[in-house]
Amino acid sequence: MLTKRHYGRATIYGVLLTLVIIVGAACSKAGGSSGEAGSVRDVQTNGPAARSPLDAVVLKPADVGPAAISRTIQGGQEVAGQVTLDLCNAAYASEALRTARLQVAFLDGAGHVGASNEIVSYRPGGTRRAYRELTAAAGRCPGSYRERGATVSHIRFGPHVRRLGARQLVVSVLFSETSGPGHAWSAAVYQFRENLFSGVYAFGGTRRAALRLALRLGAMSAARLRVATARS
Repeated sequence: MLTKRHYGRATIYGVLLTLVIIVGAACSKAGGSSGEAGSVRDVQTNGPAARSPLDAVVLKPADVGPAAISRTIQGGQEVAGQVTLDLCNAAYASEALRTARLQVAFLDGAGHVGASNEIVSYRPGGTRRAYRELTAAAGRCPGSYRERGATVSHIRFGPHVRRLGARQLVVSVLFSETSGPGHAWSAAVYQFRENLFSGVYAFGGTRRAALRLALRLGAMSAARLRVATARS
């Protein structure tokens, strides 16, 4: 069962489930959606993060906005016990091919979580397998399904964007708390380049807002991936 303690879960669904609980509480108090996706107190960290080779690739607060700050999420530098891919409730054998991982959350000046970026390195051939599994899962994705206390619906794939890497997948969904009024839109940009993966996960009060943020940050992440792989 996913709890706030497990904020380190990597996919848009796992991250958003934590946020939906918070949004749901705000909705029940205010009588409508607050459009806010959580606060800094809900992002549990492990204290000062150790330097990682993936630091050069992960997005920075300045990429998100002038008031943004970043926090390494709990478990954000671990591979064991942490999930990267589980889109559409599919199984991903490529998870065993990951070698390192870094995930950070970005908060605005008011402490609300608006986006997250996950960078993962794979063994040679791992990203090709992961991308095949991801696109196959997308092709057979149900119209809606349950995901740990919430319902995932209004699933939409695309668009295909030139500014992103060639191996890309864009998805947006509505995530609704099963036992309450909490709901939020989320969009993700998955990209694979050589042995690196970047997942950008963005949240918003509307699909358009979440998707716009995810695509903007995804383009920045694509540029970082190009630089990183050119150096390797």
